[in-house]
Amino acid sequence: MAQAQTSVTLYGVADAFVGYFGNSEGQHVVSMNSGGAGGSRWGIRAKEDLGGGLSAIAVLESGFNINNGTSGQSGRLFGRRAYVGIDSRDFGQIIAGRLQTAGYEWGGTFDPMLLAAASPLGSIGGEEPRPWIFNMLQDPARQDNTIQYSSPTWHGLNGTAAYSWGNNQGLQNATHYQLATLTYANGPLLTSYGFGHSLQPSASIARNTYEHVLGVRYDLSFVALYGSYQVR
Repeated sequence: MAQAQTSVTLYGVADAFVGYFGNSEGQHVVSMNSGGAGGSRWGIRAKEDLGGGLSAIAVLESGFNINNGTSGQSGRLFGRRAYVGIDSRDFGQIIAGRLQTAGYEWGGTFDPMLLAAASPLGSIGGEEPRPWIFNMLQDPARQDNTIQYSSPTWHGLNGTAAYSWGNNQGLQNATHYQLATLTYANGPLLTSYGFGHSLQPSASIARNTYEHVLGVRYDLSFVALYGSYQVR
């Protein structure tokens, strides 16, 4: 009789960069920052084999600024991710907690710089960094009070659906989010469609926002081609 397997992994990334920033008015600054190619972080990943193709999973991930030692995500202990869930070999995965949104994960797939500070998508207008992908769910990269289902892959096709009650303990007035993605992979081709919806019931007039995105990536071995389209 096979014995259940348990694994706990401690991981991390430390990333510092010195950048030159300028604008059309001739102002410029040279500064050191954290997270040039990816956010600095440390985390714990746990997995417990429950048998029958089922596993209990958990992730706790904390962001920090390597240039000054401060915590990221407004000082949260595990501000990047904190979730528990069940993973099934046959039926997919369901997780709940504070998650990186499916929209953020989707954007990283179709950005050759993985949404880093050096990414072209990270410098396109707006007050928020990476406004293109943040806009998919009304600007959050991560959401509290979120539940997400990811399907297994069938003949190259898989999907993800998520629902969030928002980053607000007063859930009745919090902004609610729904997001779904459908992805197809076949050899060098990867393409995906994403749909996002947010509802702000606390506004004077309840506001609905809808987002549609389409991404394509094609790997030619010596170079990879990326393309994406967004409409709101």
